[in-house]
Amino acid sequence: MKKQIIILITGCLFSVTLFSQTEIGAEYQYSIGKSFNSQQAGAIYEGFSNTGKTSWHLGLSYNFSSSYNGKSSALQGNWNINAGVRYGFSYGTDGNLLGGLRLSYGFGKENILVPSLELGYHYTFKNFGPGAYTTPSLGIGYVVPVKSNEKEEENFEGTIFNLRIAAGYRF
Repeated sequence: MKKQIIILITGCLFSVTLFSQTEIGAEYQYSIGKSFNSQQAGAIYEGFSNTGKTSWHLGLSYNFSSSYNGKSSALQGNWNINAGVRYGFSYGTDGNLLGGLRLSYGFGKENILVPSLELGYHYTFKNFGPGAYTTPSLGIGYVVPVKSNEKEEENFEGTIFNLRIAAGYRF
C-alpha cells in the first residue's frame, strides 16, 4: 500500500512538472523617446506557472545602436539585464493576450534603470505544446540614469516607447 501511494504521489508531481512550460528564445527591441532611439538584441528565458496564466522572464541583451539628439549615445555598447512578470488575460487555441511589468538594468559606459509596462500577444504554433512561439509587444517605460562614466556627455532621461518581438522554442 505504501508503495502504491508513493507511485501515485510521484505521478501527480511529475505531471504537474510536465505541465509547466519553459521557453528559450531571442528578442529584438526598438526604443524611441524624445530625440532618442535605441536598438537591442539578446536572449530570453521564460518560465510559466502551473496555472499557465502567469510567467516570469529573465533576459540578457546588447545595445548595439543608440542615439540622443542626433549623436551616438553613451548607451551604445551597454549590456542589459532584464527581469519581469507577465499575466495572460485571454486564451485561445494558439495564443493569449498578455500584459506585464519589466525592469531592465543597463551597464557599461552609462548605468541606467528602466521600469516598463508591456502589452502583447503570445502566439504558440502547436496549441501551447512543445514547439516554436513568437511574442510581439508594445511597451512604455521610463529611463532613469543611475551612474554615468562619461562626464561631458548629455544623457537621456525620460519616457520611452518599446517595440519588441521575441521568438524561440517552447519545451
